[in-house]
Order: sequence, then structure tokens, then C-alpha cells
Amino acid sequence: MSFQTRQGFWREAFALHGSITPKVMPTCLSFGLAASGICGISWLVETMFQVRIALAIAPFEFAGAALGLLLILRTNAGHDRWWEARKLWGSIVNQSRNLVIGAMTYGPNDLEWREKFVRWAAVFPHVARLSLRGELALDRGC
Repeated sequence: MSFQTRQGFWREAFALHGSITPKVMPTCLSFGLAASGICGISWLVETMFQVRIALAIAPFEFAGAALGLLLILRTNAGHDRWWEARKLWGSIVNQSRNLVIGAMTYGPNDLEWREKFVRWAAVFPHVARLSLRGELALDRGC
């Protein structure tokens, strides 16, 4: 999803187009209906026959702990990837700035050359970003 098409958190959270929600929703609904059916049958058996059906909690506790650790590891890995990308983006922007500073210090005094150089150096990080994403850059006459 590109920056220009963002519409707000809640619209994106409940969006169906470009989301995994349509693929996951049938499975979630089927498991929800199955769980509701099991709870309904358990309640019916308990009220009609005064027999309580119970399961040991221990297997579910172990599975919950394992899933929790897996979720934490995946979240940390995602955050590390995001942080690395942020550092690289900052480095590209800073190096572009340093290049402009060096060019303004040691380059020719031609005003037209300086303006073009600054424009091209400012555009480079964004063109690199679009290129890495495989998106087409908009021609703005630079």
C-alpha cells in the first residue's frame, strides 16, 4: 500500500481489499461456530443430565506458552527488520545530505548547477525507495 492511498488506521484495519482478512475469516468463523456448538452441547448436557464435562487444562497451558513464545520471537524479528530498514534509510538520507554539503563546498559556483545538484540529491533516496519496491516513479520534471 503506497503512502498516497492511506486513509486512516480504522479504515485500513477493517479493509478487505489488499488484506489477509478474506482468506482468514472463513477459518475463524468455522472455528468460532465449532466452539459455540461445543459450548452449547456442553450446556445442554449439563442442564438435561446434570453431568459436567471437563478437560484438563495442562495441555492447553503448554500449547499457549509455546504459541506465546513463538509470537514473541516473530514480533521481535519483525521489529528488528523494521529497525534495520530505518537505520539504512537514515543512512541514505544522511549520505545524500553529506554529498550536497561537499558539492556546495568544493563544486563550481554556477547557480544552475548547484540547484540541479541539490534537486537530484534530494530525489535520489525516494527514487531508490521506489526502485527497491518495484514501483514506478512519478515524473515531476526534475
